[in-house]
Amino acid sequence: MSKTDAPPPPKKKGMNCGMWLVLGVLLFLAAGLFIPPFGAVQEGARRLRAANNCRQIIIALKTYAGDHNGRYTDADPSDPLTSNEAFHPLIKLSLLEDERVFSAPASPFLGDNDIGDAPHFYEALEVGENH
Repeated sequence: MSKTDAPPPPKKKGMNCGMWLVLGVLLFLAAGLFIPPFGAVQEGARRLRAANNCRQIIIALKTYAGDHNGRYTDADPSDPLTSNEAFHPLIKLSLLEDERVFSAPASPFLGDNDIGDAPHFYEALEVGENH
């Protein structure tokens, strides 16, 4: 047998560049199907966290009222309070441990979680840390 009569070498098995490109496009399209639901899950989680923060505040307010003959922190109409002043006793009396419950995820009003030192906690709920 001469070199010209030799059988052709077997073709390499595997994926060529075009096949990789098609596979990449298919994977990219498949990934695109999962991204919007993931964003919806994150939004649902943010809303759930905000709702749980509200529940914690309500429980703390009810506990405060239970300890003060049914009166809430802003019960005196002759002495109107800002929301920060009205909520401050909840931290001062350890009904809430920090100020993070007064903001929602993605809110521009975020507490720095610096509530100061006992017994007064003067740094708790400063302006802009309650929303």
